[in-house]
Amino acid sequence: MQRLLLLVLAIFCITVCRSQFKVISEGQIFDEPEEGYTKILQLKNGNTLFLNFTFKDGIYVKPYDSKHKEGTEVHIDPSYGNFSKKSYNAFIEGIFEVAGDVLVFVGKVEKGNSKLYRMIIDGNTGKLKEDKVIYELDVSTLAFYIKKDQYSENYAVLMMNGERSDKDRNIEAYHYDATNKVINHASYRSPENFFKYFEYVDMVVLGKDRICVMTYAYNTKKSGGRASEFLLANITAGDSSIKMTKLSNTQNIESVKGRLKYNPVTKKIIAVFCLKEDVKKGGYIPYIAFIDPQQNKIESTNIIAPTAATAKSAEIFGDKNTFYGLPQNIYVNNDGSFIVVHEEISVTAWTSSSGTTTYLTTLGNIAVSIFSVTGAELGSYLIPKSHYLRGQELYPFYLADRDGQAQKMDFGNQYKSFSYIDGVSKSYILFNDIAENEERVEKGKLPNKIDGVADCDAYAYNIEGRNIMPGRKYVFGEPGRKEHNLAVFSVSDYDRNSNIYVTLKLAKDGRHKGVQLVWLQPS
Repeated sequence: MQRLLLLVLAIFCITVCRSQFKVISEGQIFDEPEEGYTKILQLKNGNTLFLNFTFKDGIYVKPYDSKHKEGTEVHIDPSYGNFSKKSYNAFIEGIFEVAGDVLVFVGKVEKGNSKLYRMIIDGNTGKLKEDKVIYELDVSTLAFYIKKDQYSENYAVLMMNGERSDKDRNIEAYHYDATNKVINHASYRSPENFFKYFEYVDMVVLGKDRICVMTYAYNTKKSGGRASEFLLANITAGDSSIKMTKLSNTQNIESVKGRLKYNPVTKKIIAVFCLKEDVKKGGYIPYIAFIDPQQNKIESTNIIAPTAATAKSAEIFGDKNTFYGLPQNIYVNNDGSFIVVHEEISVTAWTSSSGTTTYLTTLGNIAVSIFSVTGAELGSYLIPKSHYLRGQELYPFYLADRDGQAQKMDFGNQYKSFSYIDGVSKSYILFNDIAENEERVEKGKLPNKIDGVADCDAYAYNIEGRNIMPGRKYVFGEPGRKEHNLAVFSVSDYDRNSNIYVTLKLAKDGRHKGVQLVWLQPS
């Protein structure tokens, strides 16, 4: 008996040592969503909602209380109708919590008009409390952008007529409070109609006081001569018109993607963006800038590159395989220091004789850059990875966009990409991979590309210490022989206040194979 107990304890110790997460709770197993869009949200009161937006049958909501006990599943028949499998005529523009409820924004093109629907879902029961069109534009492309303040219950809706040069108002901004009421409305028209076209880059909402919006304004040869510039809008409470400030040294840029994050310690905005100076050459140049929202100006700007991770990549895999990743998201720490996560992206496209374009995206190695509160790079980490996504075209900051939207369940692609946990004491990179890739990397070989995920397991990399290329451990402990533990990290949610991470895990109960929500606590 004593030998048996020691054996059990030994097995337990091995499992714990090879896992960096404590399982808090596991939900009931249910059928895996194979289409539509999916999102998990942890609410401030401890409740969790699992939302599945189907293509044909509306929305299904599974509510879980603060003790992770599942309530009655709710079916919602939304007024927007359905999403289309073949086209992006409808899109989830935003999902987030406000005052204990979940707000869902869906943009849809209908008969040449764009409509923005807002649904309010009860954060306790999952039942629908409101469903209505809140804005409509007479344009045939979706032009709505939604962002919630990370530090308050305020949010903003931005509408852009950027592709219509004959519009009186190019941009309109609506600022909301926690009761979903508009507390300010401001609009913008290009002075003397100089810039004909506008593209949204990103925005931040600063409580009830301010909205900061970065846009990319440009002309074509046919619309008044090629010209372009970054413009920054600083919309304060009571403003009825939007004033734009030209950002220095941003003239004649061809294309841009970007992300803004407010740093409450420095009272500045961290801007990370990727520029194309020539669209024919391809490839982006990543920059970081620091913006003073009070003065409405950029204080400094520089090219951003994970120096140590790039050098490590060249050392391990050779100069021809040096790290070439682009920024994907920004995370601000409590002390004002911050993290920028980068990922290699390669997109291949070809067009058939019928005119249909097909995309293939390879998501490669990850780098994590650590910055001080003053913006000095303190170091970086390299995490080798290779995921192959069929039928998808991804872009810089797709990871940041996914935070406030939802993941498409798309031919297994939802199992690829990665998740970053900006933990209380430790940070982690999580993704699915095969065991063999760890051995390949140790031998200086690039990891095998993951197409099918049947032989993959969920791994976590602890981002700390002096090891530039950290080791990994199983998220759910070492699997049994001929077994694998997979997770859909792309739909997961982390609550920093409770230090709980909830994800969707493949599971089976006897012959029933499905998925279940799992609540984990990082060590």
